[in-house]
Amino acid sequence: MDRNGYIEKALSLGASDAAWIPIQDIRVDDRFPGYCKEPGCSGYGRSMSCPPHVMGPQKFREYIARFESALAFKFDIPWDILVSDDRYPVFRVLHETATSLEAYARQDGYANAKAYAGGSCKNIFCSEHKDCNVLFGTGECRYRGISTQSMSGNGVDFQQIVKCLNWNDGVDKSTGVIAGIVLVG
Repeated sequence: MDRNGYIEKALSLGASDAAWIPIQDIRVDDRFPGYCKEPGCSGYGRSMSCPPHVMGPQKFREYIARFESALAFKFDIPWDILVSDDRYPVFRVLHETATSLEAYARQDGYANAKAYAGGSCKNIFCSEHKDCNVLFGTGECRYRGISTQSMSGNGVDFQQIVKCLNWNDGVDKSTGVIAGIVLVG
């Protein structure tokens, strides 16, 4: 595997940075899906990519144990965008980047590659639709291939990833970080 090639691919897709992280450095916290419920994300329970419809922390820990490392990537985004409705197009790019990197890994022979990104697909892609086609059994995902599961919904502590990779260094206080991971192996 050309690990640098994956980093270059992430950067070519617009990521601010990308790096490989050992699986044991990805902290999975049982509390995170609960934050989706209380204080409440408007995507909670409204899609197959968010809690309670994802595997959750315990099963996710077991799942990622089959991998050795993950490609993590981030986008540095001004806080004024992250706290406004302008964040949804940015999170869409995050999901599209994650799934593009997953496809890149699969084309490289890693059939089990799996991407995860921050944010609820319901809010990012289908906010104008009342229901999730998959959840309600009315059809396929409208954004299949560019939408992925929520990292925090599976318990991934992306701030720990940011800390492990020193991604807050050099980022000023007016900027926040959004991130995704792709399990490869």
